[in-house]
Amino acid sequence: GPNLFCLHEGSGLTIAYRPLAQRLEGRVNCIGIAPDDAFDMQSDLQQLANHYASEILRYQQSGPYYLAGWSMGAPIALLVANALSDLGHTVSMVQLIDSWNPFEYQNSEVLMWHQWVSKWVMQHVIAQED
Repeated sequence: GPNLFCLHEGSGLTIAYRPLAQRLEGRVNCIGIAPDDAFDMQSDLQQLANHYASEILRYQQSGPYYLAGWSMGAPIALLVANALSDLGHTVSMVQLIDSWNPFEYQNSEVLMWHQWVSKWVMQHVIAQED
């Protein structure tokens, strides 16, 4: 079956996709994409997405590509989709799971991903508690 590349959530883990992978077993190959030693807390989202796009291309040389992003993985999945598209590849699906509106900050300054998450939590979680 086709490959579904599943982008990690905020903790960097892909374990949340396990029930989905089990449900799709034999029909769809769920492949977890998580940070490696090449990227750390200082990487910005675009660098991370470009790295993930190149890793996906090493695994699967041609499209169509199917991506999923859980929580923080959603905006990363969109950036990966853009990177693949910019290289001339077909991205047939980007599934956003339990996400916020990733287009909300499209005109904001470039932040390191941990700064971006901190800023988002301050604006959306802590602000709602006040």
